[in-house]
Amino acid sequence: MQTDLNPNDLTGRLHQTERDLDHSVRRYEAVFSYATIGIVVCDRQGRITSANHLANELFGYETGELIRLTIEQLVPTEVSHCHETLRQSFNKQPQVREIGHNRDLHACRKDGSVFPVEISLSYFQLEEEQYVVAYIIDTSVKKAAERQLLIQHNDIQRLNADLEQKIADRTNALMITLGQLEQAKDELTKALTAEQQLGELKSRFVSMASHEFRTPLTVLQTSATLIEKYLALGQPDNCQTHLDHIRASNRHLNDILDEFLSVGLIEAGKVEARPVVVDVAKLVKETVADMQGILKPGQRVETNFSGSGMAWPGCVRLDPSLFRKIIINLLTNAIKYSGLGRA
Repeated sequence: MQTDLNPNDLTGRLHQTERDLDHSVRRYEAVFSYATIGIVVCDRQGRITSANHLANELFGYETGELIRLTIEQLVPTEVSHCHETLRQSFNKQPQVREIGHNRDLHACRKDGSVFPVEISLSYFQLEEEQYVVAYIIDTSVKKAAERQLLIQHNDIQRLNADLEQKIADRTNALMITLGQLEQAKDELTKALTAEQQLGELKSRFVSMASHEFRTPLTVLQTSATLIEKYLALGQPDNCQTHLDHIRASNRHLNDILDEFLSVGLIEAGKVEARPVVVDVAKLVKETVADMQGILKPGQRVETNFSGSGMAWPGCVRLDPSLFRKIIINLLTNAIKYSGLGRA
């Protein structure tokens, strides 16, 4: 069956086909020519067949200049011999992929300068010919930003390390200072305790001494009154006993004053013993005799010495003044805290 075609219909279809082709070309130009990444198309032999506007800008060529080059001319000289082998390998097993994974890629401009790039590959067939499409991105800005970021990262790490060291140093210094403060606190506490104890000791000593002053002073006053009375009665023989009491009380007062002086010397750390050979029995008897005036009624002091050889009693080395003070303190406490009529 044969159908007659209307010439007007053929003309309309032709015009529609031309319009569709024109629209397709325009879309191709919009996508290819003005894409925001560089696009280069080459055949199996590596001859560049087309390149978009941005590719010309990236490589520093005028429009149309890239068409006269091979793809190896866009690769740095030191790796161009390897690139041909890689291109042939891709032609044998073409696939859409990125190249240069985990390694830096570089491209070469017209002026010979090299710049970092990222490249992805794809391919298509046209009339028995295979073409390769390279999508090229200039990563100079990205690499510069990465380098700057790495520098900043290193700076931050160094600053952090310096800061951590400073914190560690200051923490260590603070711990040392705290230790010193604790030590100073302990020393101050000990000093305050010692000062408090010394103050209490002084208070007790002053209280005791004030009491002890009254005894010899009372003996002095009483003995002086009795001597005055005996002299008025014309009985001077009776004055001797009371004169002895006055002398003993005087020595007792001197001993008390020496004790006050000893406390000051002890506080200043200046007391030194001056040992000499002493007849202990004689020293004790003399001290006991001087204490008779402060005995309570009915009280008496008994002494008992024993020993033999050179060590007793004539060859004892001691400080007679300090030893006398010890005896006086012992006797004073014994007299004070013993009842009447006690030995």
